[in-house]
Amino acid sequence: MCFEIMDEDFRFRYHHPLPNFYKVSNPANPKIQIDNSVLKDLERLAAENNCAGISYSKLSDDFRKEWNIDFDNVIIFKYLMSPEILEMDQSKLKCKLIDDEFQEIGRKMYGFADFLRKNEFSAELLNPLDDKISLRAIAMQSNDAIITRSNMCLFKEGLNIGFFMIHTSIENLPFKQENDMCWVGEFCKTCGKCIRKCPENAFDENELVLRKVCTAHREGCSQCMLVCPFYKKGYIKIKQKYDKRALVSCSGLSPLGLVVRAATVELALDNENIVAACITEYSAQPNQCSPILEDAKVVSITGCTDDCVSTILKEKDVDIVKNIDAESIVKENDLNPNDSVRLDDDGEKAVKALKELGNI
Repeated sequence: MCFEIMDEDFRFRYHHPLPNFYKVSNPANPKIQIDNSVLKDLERLAAENNCAGISYSKLSDDFRKEWNIDFDNVIIFKYLMSPEILEMDQSKLKCKLIDDEFQEIGRKMYGFADFLRKNEFSAELLNPLDDKISLRAIAMQSNDAIITRSNMCLFKEGLNIGFFMIHTSIENLPFKQENDMCWVGEFCKTCGKCIRKCPENAFDENELVLRKVCTAHREGCSQCMLVCPFYKKGYIKIKQKYDKRALVSCSGLSPLGLVVRAATVELALDNENIVAACITEYSAQPNQCSPILEDAKVVSITGCTDDCVSTILKEKDVDIVKNIDAESIVKENDLNPNDSVRLDDDGEKAVKALKELGNI
């Protein structure tokens, strides 16, 4: 799932326009093929000037027609917005500091454009304040970014990424063909902290930003970013969590309790991305649950209608992405395990059925 870009609802301003700092003119007959060594020099220059990374967008004909633009090759220079500034209380001063950072990085972009021009490529900085085109839409064309539930642009380098773009004549940039970040949409659906913890309630019923309510670009509010797991823990750790599952199962001494425990342990032994967690341990802990549950998607498996597992986890403020009702699965498969000590034939079949569900 990928969230839709809603730029018409997101046109706030606190940045001042960048002055023109070009020192080199565009070549009359620009080259279109770049040597790998020159590209590496550009990437090295960007790194030396505190860029967090570079992405490349190849704009399709349909995209260019939609946005009425006449270029198709874009280099995206990314920089980390200062956490020290973002974590300040909202104020006019905070807005000024964010703009100061924007201006400082922006000046360096002209140096990158001049580097390309000296090497006989055309290079033009895209105006980051131009209402006529969405830089975030261009970023999505790189297959190296995704729009989050709060309508922010997420790159793997972090959620607190600002970026500038240069369109160029270079045709053989290392464009990505597929976006491997679309899983973020599914993760966001199970989270929603950005919406729930907005201090201004600035999202409507469709989760679109209410621009007259949001204080982000008037006072520098950053709460939707600061509470986001991608900001707090980083892309890689959240991806690992998304891929990893903690199965928390019923510990009852009934035949179905035995089935549930057996299925959980076997799944953990057979899969590197699955861990088995003990609900009895967590119920005895006075405060939070084990870090195991913080670093994985939690799937609960309940053995009876009491659903002790889900109840205990909710009391511990643990988000459950899926609940498997073992009793229903047994009935659906017309099984009736009767031994609470050793698995009988129906017990073995029930374990297999649960493993198929738990391995999704």
